[in-house]
Amino acid sequence: FTAAQRFKGINDPLAPSIAVYSVVSGDVLNSDDYFKNAKGGNLGSPRWKPRLKYWLRNPFDGMVQQPAVPMDSVLVVLDAQSPGARLGDIAFTWIECVGLDKTTPHRGMAVVPRAQAEPWFKDTRPGLQIYRPLAEISVKA
Repeated sequence: FTAAQRFKGINDPLAPSIAVYSVVSGDVLNSDDYFKNAKGGNLGSPRWKPRLKYWLRNPFDGMVQQPAVPMDSVLVVLDAQSPGARLGDIAFTWIECVGLDKTTPHRGMAVVPRAQAEPWFKDTRPGLQIYRPLAEISVKA
């Protein structure tokens, strides 16, 4: 993993949180080390397993590194069948799902000042998720 940032959901009860990672290759998500230390390790522990009711792994291509989301902004995610869907005047970067769970073919991501995104905080349309950062992005040097 070359970068990571965790988020808490604002508008979608099915997606109460998200962790966004940048990886050198999607192969890391199929490695023995990943399954031993992540999926089957800490995440399989009695502490975490009951909390993981909606755990999906969707690796995407089309972005070298995820955007850093400052603490006064939000990450707006829009899942769609094809790139180009719109939400107001938000400019999305579109990426394509390339493996594992493939719950959406395309995802738009945008970093938006919190005040600008507030009109959509109660919007529960399918495919729209808005997340606030829990911490600054962590980047591996």
